Amino acid sequence: MELKIYFKIIAHYQLAVYSILSLVLPNFICAQSIARELINDSNQIADHQPSTPERHSGKFIKTHQVNKAGKKLKTYDYFFLDEKTGKQYFIKFNEKTISINDIEKHITYNGSTTHMSKPLQIKSILKEGLWDATDPKQQSRIGEYIHVYEIITE
Repeated sequence: MELKIYFKIIAHYQLAVYSILSLVLPNFICAQSIARELINDSNQIADHQPSTPERHSGKFIKTHQVNKAGKKLKTYDYFFLDEKTGKQYFIKFNEKTISINDIEKHITYNGSTTHMSKPLQIKSILKEGLWDATDPKQQSRIGEYIHVYEIITE
């Protein structure tokens, strides 16, 4: 009699484990496959992106970063508002691009939380990928961004 109870307990235990795994495991596998696809997509996008700077007209925009809870941080993000397309691109900096100080020289402070430059022209390359990191395994915002190589002052 005790053996029947023992087998019933094991059967219920197995059912509970399978139920939990059927809920958790597909989500985990799905998350892994999505992550793999994003990494592959970002690598393919990087391989097909232009490498020659092009001329764009627009304005620099400086805004406070905002965390996930909606709190304004003390750090800033810089964007370029393309006059032709009306799109706003995140500006990603590296050792080959212009610096934040170069952009700051063109920003006009108007007392609001968003600051803009006057219309200007730049030489830049539009790209798509990670904004905050270069390693796809790190958490980062993702999307279109711009590398600015020159501010044209004619």
